[in-house]
Amino acid sequence: MNNKILKYNAIFLFLFSFIGIGVFLIYDFISSERENIITSAEKINNDSKNFNTAEEALINDGLGRDYSLNYYPDFATNIIDLKKNILPINGISNIKTYYCNEQGFLSNYFSDRHGFPNNDDVFESQKIDIALIGDSYLDGACTNKSSIQQNLSKQNKNLKIATFAQGGAGPLLSLALLKEYASEYKPNHVFWFWVGNDLRNLQDELQSPLRFYMREGYSQNLINPINKLNADKSVKEILQVYQQFNNQEDSKSLNKISKKNHNQKDIYSNTKNIIKNYFPKTFSLIKKIRKEKKIL
Repeated sequence: MNNKILKYNAIFLFLFSFIGIGVFLIYDFISSERENIITSAEKINNDSKNFNTAEEALINDGLGRDYSLNYYPDFATNIIDLKKNILPINGISNIKTYYCNEQGFLSNYFSDRHGFPNNDDVFESQKIDIALIGDSYLDGACTNKSSIQQNLSKQNKNLKIATFAQGGAGPLLSLALLKEYASEYKPNHVFWFWVGNDLRNLQDELQSPLRFYMREGYSQNLINPINKLNADKSVKEILQVYQQFNNQEDSKSLNKISKKNHNQKDIYSNTKNIIKNYFPKTFSLIKKIRKEKKIL
């Protein structure tokens, strides 16, 4: 009877040991794989310069060279010299562009030859079927999923569809995008998407150089690669100004912190002198105690 009990105990001990070792090995394997995945993801992020916020992208020295931030021409109203020949109305061409963060990540896209989130090959034939004009609702702001143009192109493979949209665009900027880009590809149909806040945007646009687009025949000929290159150069200059301003604000913040620390030291020094001058025995006692504790 005792031998039988010992036999069962030995079997149970073996099984539990085997299961325990197996669980440990599985846990160790899963943990190792997870660590490898995280390490690989971090490496990919570092290699491709992925950022979590626009502020992170703004302080990196690759801004304007390796990547860009989404550009809205309202910046140009106050920064760009209005005597310049070229006023940029959209982002930089052929570059990774960071947009916005509303879903826990900083969305990005690779711009086409004109600076829009289209597949560039849609322009190879110099003729498109449908042009889409509008604002952030149309260009897929704050999402890394395929743009509306890409999704529609997949669903309608026989149609050449291109989006000429810009976040924050009102009626005048939409008109500018139509004149400068969309009309050059002679679309069979043009769909203009608008929302209620476009009328508010119109108030700002009427006070900017965008009002020139109300003139019949007015164009900056941005479809011309040389003119677009000059426009992109202006955008880079604006981003640099914005970057310098941000750095100055950071410096001010650091100075405030330094000044605060300095003020705290002054308060400590003044308090110490008051105790020393008006309460000499107390000061000597405190000094003696701190010395004994090897604090000083």
